[in-house]
Order: sequence, then structure tokens, then C-alpha cells
Amino acid sequence: MSKHFLITLTLLSALAVSLFAAKDPIRFGNVSKEELKQDVCPIDSSAEAMVLCNYGEFRGDDFSFVQTRRLKILKKDGTNRGNIFVYGADNANVRGFTFNLVDGKVEKTRLKNKSVFRERVTSHRYRYRIAMPNVKKGSVVDVEIRYNGLPSNFYFQEDIPVMHSELMIYPSQYVDFRQNFVGFEPLETSEPNHFVAKNMPAFKEEPYITSRENYITKMELDLLKISFPGHYESFTTDWKALRKRLMEAEYFGQILRRSNGYLSDLEEKISKELGEDAPDLEKTKAAYEAIKKVKWNGDISLTPNHNMLGSVFKDGTGNSAEINFMLLHLLERLDIKASPVVMSTRSHGILNPFFPSLDKLNYVIVCANIDGKNHLMDPSDELMPFGMLPNRCINGKGRLVNEEKTISVNLNPGGKEKSVVVYNLKMTPEGHLKGTRGFQGTEYAAYKFRKRFRRHNNEDDIKKSLKEDYPNLEVDSMDISNLKETDKSLKANYEINLKNQVTVMDTLGFLNPFCLEKIADNPFKVKDRKYPVDFAYKRSKSVVVRIQLPENASISEIPQPQKIILPGNSAAATILYQGAGNILTVQYQMQINKTMFLPEEYPYLQKFYDEIIKKQEEPVVLTFNY
Repeated sequence: MSKHFLITLTLLSALAVSLFAAKDPIRFGNVSKEELKQDVCPIDSSAEAMVLCNYGEFRGDDFSFVQTRRLKILKKDGTNRGNIFVYGADNANVRGFTFNLVDGKVEKTRLKNKSVFRERVTSHRYRYRIAMPNVKKGSVVDVEIRYNGLPSNFYFQEDIPVMHSELMIYPSQYVDFRQNFVGFEPLETSEPNHFVAKNMPAFKEEPYITSRENYITKMELDLLKISFPGHYESFTTDWKALRKRLMEAEYFGQILRRSNGYLSDLEEKISKELGEDAPDLEKTKAAYEAIKKVKWNGDISLTPNHNMLGSVFKDGTGNSAEINFMLLHLLERLDIKASPVVMSTRSHGILNPFFPSLDKLNYVIVCANIDGKNHLMDPSDELMPFGMLPNRCINGKGRLVNEEKTISVNLNPGGKEKSVVVYNLKMTPEGHLKGTRGFQGTEYAAYKFRKRFRRHNNEDDIKKSLKEDYPNLEVDSMDISNLKETDKSLKANYEINLKNQVTVMDTLGFLNPFCLEKIADNPFKVKDRKYPVDFAYKRSKSVVVRIQLPENASISEIPQPQKIILPGNSAAATILYQGAGNILTVQYQMQINKTMFLPEEYPYLQKFYDEIIKKQEEPVVLTFNY
């Protein structure tokens, strides 16, 4: 956006701003002793920190935004709040002070420029990491950021209490934007251009939530167009306009159109190994596996950081967009029709299909159309099999974009977490269980196993890790198959010794036969839940436990079988017990047959887990003959 344009808007705004002027609720750098002396949050005594005031002001006529945020550190654990992340344009000016009360006097420490770090998120949006100085228990921290542009989000709620939060929008005939309110907490003031929240409670994360961004109280803002005499610019009025911006962008469409000659050797290798007439699906799988060898550096991005991907390929490390762009280039060389799919990751929030927003996009994957079927891929995860997506990508719908069109794409290509576990054990006279445990995992169950154990260098490290999780477990030996073959089921067989599994009282023994498969805790603890439960993918677990008792032991009592089925068979569990002579057999199956449960279904799901845990706690009663 040109300086001439901004100067023109400033001149046009002079009269309008004066008409809308109002008293700001906070003055940057002006902190009172009362704020410094405050040592507890009035609405949450457990809070480690709180936001005293968060004030944002957008002036449409000169296209400027300024945000002032005042933070109070209440406990030592809250000092890490001095590391602050804010988003803005590339021209943002950041100021900050840390205030402390020393011997009754206010000590003021200025934020230095070298403590502000900037990184590009998209071509027009940057993230600023601010390391505030001299932050300690009792500190008050002021941060101000101002820039020319529109914030994509303004948060009235955070993960700590917010005492006052206010957004003031001065409208303009020259700037057209869209605002969308998100959240469950009410505002004290909600006028067309003025919003105020007071005593906002901290947002509490809950298990199996897609993202706090879908439920935290905030205002989303999207720039649609700028129009004044002599200048017109359209932004994200619809998906077609967004597609056009992406395909024209220096760090998106222009990189896609650049030469892919750096992959000629890899193309030749694949063609030689498979043959020129290999099916397109086999070539696509080979390309996917080949690009997976480029290591992901952990950075999630919609766009590459480098506009020449040849150097990134040579280095062997890149961000998520660079790796996915390499796969697009390689598929192009192999004459496979493929397009980028832009999206929002789970942690970034759901992509609203009705409100196109460039700021809501933070990731890109690959879609190859083969024989009329779309195949979604993300080669940034080296452990992810072809045909599956990492959990971060399973988030509603994305948008396929190319030079010709944009269409909606479902981001759940299928896949299930499926595991089968079989125990064959003998009980020793001391009450230990010795024998074998066999595990077979497919799809996401296999992926999770590989992800957990890839960090271990040898078998002893794996045994140590298992011991940390299960103190009574000793692993004598193990045999793991297909640990590196991600397209195959993973199998793991162990020789194990589970100590102290029987509680003895006189001639009676109490055995819990679920070994390592008990659900230790119900993940759904809160009485009422406002947000849906999202498992991302369906789940299935089957367990069989066979225990041979010693000669002096017999089965006295076994629990009753139980079958639990939720409405619509959305989840089901079966637990069966069988005693035949000195052999005890337990069968346990649990299935989650749909991925999302609405808040009104939450009580059923909570009770479902309660019932399983309760049943798994019931012991098998043994009688010992001494």
C-alpha cells in the first residue's frame, strides 16, 4: 500500500476523527501505584496474571490501528507472560515499559528495539515477539503496537482474566470491512462500532477441543476493499478474489510458477524405478515419499520463507509450505495434476465457508486428482502414510486454488485409530503376571506408536520410557515390526512381567485383569460443556487378556458383563469375562464411531467414560488354597 494513499486518507480523515473522539480507557505509560500494589485478581484469586486493560482503536479514514495492553504479574509463575506475541503489518511500531515498585518508588524500564523480533506470516502480515525487560512478581507491563492496517482479530478474552477490554472502530466511507463476533461470553457494550468487555473470565481449554480460536470471545475483522478518488483495491470480498490474490502473490503463485528444474534428478529417479508407464497413483505415492525426506523445521506457514526452493531442497530442511510446494513441483514434472489446498490448522481455528479471509489461512497442503478422485497429502510429516493427514490438518474444509478456479475441499480424507492388543499371561505364586503382550496398530494407532518411539535410539530407551508410564511393568524383550514402513500395520510383541497385580486378603485375592489398558481418568470432567467434543477421527480398540492361574488358585467371582451403547451407536463398549478352569479370559472393545459430539450429547459421552472406568475397576475375586 503506497505512502501517497496513506497520506491522502490522513487528510480526508481530519474532520471525521474529531467528531468521533472519545476518552481512551488507558493511557500508555501512565501506571498508578495502586496497580503496582495490587496482588490478587478480584475475579479469580488463583490467576498468575491478569490483563488490566486491553484497548484497540481502528481509524478507517487514515487506515491506522493502535492497541495498548496493560498486564499485571501476580505470581512468580506468571513472569513468563513478559514474553508477548502480537500480530501486525510490516510497518508496526512497538513500544513498551515494565513498571516495578521499588522501596515505595515506581521504577520504569523501557523496552529496547533489540528485544522485538519480527517474522513474516504471510506477504502482508507479521508476528512480533516481544521480550519485556525486568519482569517479576508484582510488575505491570505496558505494550503499545501501532501500524497502518486492520487487525485480523481483537481478543476480549484471553487465557488469563481480563478486567477491561475495549475496541473502538471509527468508520470510513473509504474503507469497507467485515466484522464477525465469536465467543460465548457476553459483552457489556455491543454497539455497531464500539465494544466493551469487563471482568472477562479466563478461557479454559477442555479436552478434545478443535481450537480455542473457535470459541474464545473476540472480534474478527476482514478488509474487503479500499475506495477513494483515484484509487480502488479489492481484497477478500469472495473466494475468487482471494484466489486471485494468492496466485498473484510473490510468495505463493509466483513461486509455484517458477522453474522446478532443481527436482529433475528426483523425477528421473522415480521414472526409472517405476517405469514411464507406471500408474499415476504409484508415481504420486513415490513423489510423496521422496519429498518426505526433506525435514520439516517445525514452522507452520501458508507461504515459503524462500522464493527459490532449490536451495531449500539442497539444504534438506524447510517450513511446511516449502515442503508442500516441492511436492507440487515434483508432481508437475511427473505430469500429475495437482493443486495447493489452503486452509486453517486446528489450533488456528475453523475456516468460515461464508466469510473468505486471507488472515484465517495459515497452512497449505497438496491435492492430486487421479482418475477423478482427490488425494490429499502433507509430506511435512515423515511418519504420515499416504492417504492420511496430520491431526493439525483435520479441520473442516479448505480451499483448492489454482490458476483456473477455487473449490471447497473436505479436510478429513478418512483414517481411523485402530488397535488390537492380546495378552497371554501366567500368574506367579507372588501375584505377578508374566507372559506376552502383542500390539497391532493400523492408521493413526500405528502413527502414534511411531511418533512416540522415534525419539528413542535403542530398545533400552523404549523400555525406560514404558517403565516411566507403568512403574510395575518390566519388559524383558521386544520385537517391533514395520517401525519405518509407514504404509504397513505396526506390530509390537513384548515379553513382560507385571508386578503386584493381585491384592491378597487371607485366602482371597483381588485381580484387576485390564493390565495396561485401563482408562485411568475420565477426560470429560466439567459438569457442563459449551463446546463440541471433536475426536478428529474415529477410534476402535480391541483387547483380549488370557491369564492362567496357579494351581492353588481358583476363580471365585467375576464381574457381570456390560455393554454400553450411546444413541445412534455413536460410541459403544463391551466388556466380557469368562472363567474356564484355571483360565481367566477378558474381552474389551471400545469404539468411537463418529468424530464430533455436540454439547447436548456431552452428558452421554461423559457417562459413557464413567461407566467404562467403573467397570474396569471391578476386580476378579480369586480363592487361594494354602
